[in-house]
Amino acid sequence: MTLRLTKAQLEAYQTRLDRQHRGALERVKSVTNKPSKYRNVPTDVDGIRFASKREARRWRELRLLLKAGEIQGLARQVQFMLPGGIVYVADFLYLVSGSAWTIEDAKGVMTKEYVLKKRLMKSVGLTITEV
Repeated sequence: MTLRLTKAQLEAYQTRLDRQHRGALERVKSVTNKPSKYRNVPTDVDGIRFASKREARRWRELRLLLKAGEIQGLARQVQFMLPGGIVYVADFLYLVSGSAWTIEDAKGVMTKEYVLKKRLMKSVGLTITEV
């Protein structure tokens, strides 16, 4: 069975759906309108969603360094498995002109969880640089 609508019927249907979705979106916004726990502002850069302005700004800086040839192999959100089944996700990982890999984390607040993961990373021989 095929459903056939006139142009006017289709427009009325779309208007009704828009009203329903707009109401739902307004309800969600009213609930989620409070600031985040650490006051970070999610930011989009190059079509990529970053957790904070600081992280987005650092991404722009690293992209410029990559284009200039000062760093290589830039990657973001790299996972490391730590002892005890703990996973650490680094914001950025890159190679500085043939030397060792650099692990970076754009931090505004040093949480207890982060401090623990940093210690675990150090225990396996990896150092995190905070920016």
